[in-house]
Amino acid sequence: MAMWHPNRVVGVASFCTPFVPPMATFFPVEALAKSSPQFAYQVFFTTDDAVITFDKNPRHLINAVFRSVDDMRDSGADELFSNPGHLTEMNPEKLPLSKSLFSNEDFLYYVSNFTQTGFRGSLNLYKTRKLNFDDEKTVLQHRPNDESIVFIEAPVLMITAELDPILRPEFTEGMEEHIPNLKRAHIEGVNHWLLQENPQACFNVLHPWLLRLRGDLPINSSSA
Repeated sequence: MAMWHPNRVVGVASFCTPFVPPMATFFPVEALAKSSPQFAYQVFFTTDDAVITFDKNPRHLINAVFRSVDDMRDSGADELFSNPGHLTEMNPEKLPLSKSLFSNEDFLYYVSNFTQTGFRGSLNLYKTRKLNFDDEKTVLQHRPNDESIVFIEAPVLMITAELDPILRPEFTEGMEEHIPNLKRAHIEGVNHWLLQENPQACFNVLHPWLLRLRGDLPINSSSA
């Protein structure tokens, strides 16, 4: 939206996910997984086997994936991203609920909804890589061939998580070349699920940035 319709965007805030500029050459997900093994799960997520596996036991999947840093390490769930087949080998009865992320009520809400809808709709996101590439080619056609070209002119807040095993903070390096109005915030001691692990810390960096966008804080405020 920020690239195609900048007049409709006041600002963009991203938790963990870095901006990757449009590429001139398609980079398939299999190549991504080969160069960065922590993305191997995305290859599996494009298959019908993933839909069948996840729909069979939503409770097991949600409990295995949505875990704090310590819970992932202690349970072996951290292997799921580089080896998604490991999910079928884990014993759900021996995997306690990650209390630091979910109340029992919240957990059952997720399970209930995914039991009704299944996972195909959510997993379809991982099948759009080539579609997104084709769309973004139109963006490149209207811009000069320059590595430092600006793609997003709106204010952007990039929030990274210290312990994210997938979207590591260093993946955001160089975003300033394409987003001149970029501000950063970094939250320590949390992983990919930082919004659940430490919602207050997330609020503390997002809220003042939103106020500044609205004009309630000066641009040079020391807040995020």
